[in-house]
Amino acid sequence: MDASTRSEIDQQRSPTTTGRAGWRLSSQITAMVAGSLLIAVVATSIVSSILTSSALSNDYMRAGKNIATVLAEQVRVYVLLGNPEGSRRAVETVRLFPGMEQAAIYEIDGNVLSHFGDDPSWPQFDTGSYLALAETQLENETRGYWQFIAPVFADSAEPMLEDQEAKLEKKSLIGWVRLRISKSPLYVARNKIIAGNLTVISIFLLLLLFGLRRTGNFLTRPLEDFVDTMQRSAEGQDHRQRVQLLGSREMLQLGNSFNHMMQVLEQREVALANARDQALDAARLKTEFAANVSHEIRTPLNGIVGTLDMLHRSGLNSQQLEYVSLAESASNALVDLINDILDFSRLTLVHSSVNATAFD
Repeated sequence: MDASTRSEIDQQRSPTTTGRAGWRLSSQITAMVAGSLLIAVVATSIVSSILTSSALSNDYMRAGKNIATVLAEQVRVYVLLGNPEGSRRAVETVRLFPGMEQAAIYEIDGNVLSHFGDDPSWPQFDTGSYLALAETQLENETRGYWQFIAPVFADSAEPMLEDQEAKLEKKSLIGWVRLRISKSPLYVARNKIIAGNLTVISIFLLLLLFGLRRTGNFLTRPLEDFVDTMQRSAEGQDHRQRVQLLGSREMLQLGNSFNHMMQVLEQREVALANARDQALDAARLKTEFAANVSHEIRTPLNGIVGTLDMLHRSGLNSQQLEYVSLAESASNALVDLINDILDFSRLTLVHSSVNATAFD
C-alpha cells in the first residue's frame, strides 16, 4: 500500500468539518432576543411619543381656551366702561402663562382697549367675521402657535350683580379677547418626555442585555460542555468519556443518552479487543503446533532419507534402484514441504531472518 492510498484512507476515516465557525449559541440567542426587543421598544417609543405629543397638544389647547374664556369674563366690566387701565391689568395677569406671545381686548367696534406683544400689527382683525361668535374657539393654528378668540358678553357677570330683567335678556356681545400662545413649551415638554423615555429605555436595554447574556451562558453552558466532551472523544477515540449535564429535562436526557451510547461503545470495544486477542492466541497456538509437529516429523524423515540414500548405494538391481529412487524423490519433496511449513511458522512467530539470494 503506497503513501497516497494510505492518506486517502486516513482522510475517509477522519471526520471533516466544512464551513467557518459561527457565533456561539448564547450570542445568537442574545442577539435574536435583544434585536426583537429593540424593534419593539423603538416602535413603542415612537407610538408613545406621538400619543404624548397629541395629549400635550390637547392639554395646551384646552388650557388656552380656558384662559381666553376666564379673561373674557374678567374684563366684561372694563369693556362695558371702556376702561383701558383695567383691561391692561387684566391682560398682565395672563402674561405669566407659559408661551403667551400676544393678548388683546377689543370693544364691539374693534377698538383695542389693551394689548401686549412684539407684533404691533397683530391686534388688527376683521371684527365682522366674529359678530355671531357664541363661545371661545381656536381662531388659527400653525406649527409655531395657537390663536384663540373669546366673546365678551354683557351678561357674563356674577348672578349676584344681575337683576331679574338682565337674566331674561338675550346675551349681548360687547367685545372680544384674543390670545396667541406659542407652541415652544409644548415642544420642550415633549422633548423632555422623549429624552426621559429614551434614557429609561437605554438603561432597561443595557440591564436586559446583561441579563440575557448571563441567562444565555447559563442555558448553553451544559451544551458547550457536551460539545467539548464529544470533540475530545472524537479526537482521542476514548470511549470512557462521560458528561454530567445540568439544566433542563432535555439536557439531562441528552447527557444520559450520550453516556449510554459511550458505555455501549466501550463494551463493544472491549468485546472486540477480547475477540481479537483470542483469535491471535488461537492463531499463535496453531502456528506453534504446526512448527513443533513439522520439526518432529522432519527428524525421522531425515532418517528415512538417509536410509534410502544408503540403499541407493548398496548395489541394488535396476528395478530395486528404481523403487528406491522413487521413494527418495518423494521423501525429498516431503522434506522441502516441511521446511516451508517451518519457515512460515517462524515468519508468523516473528522468528524469521532475511537471507540474501541472487536471482535473475
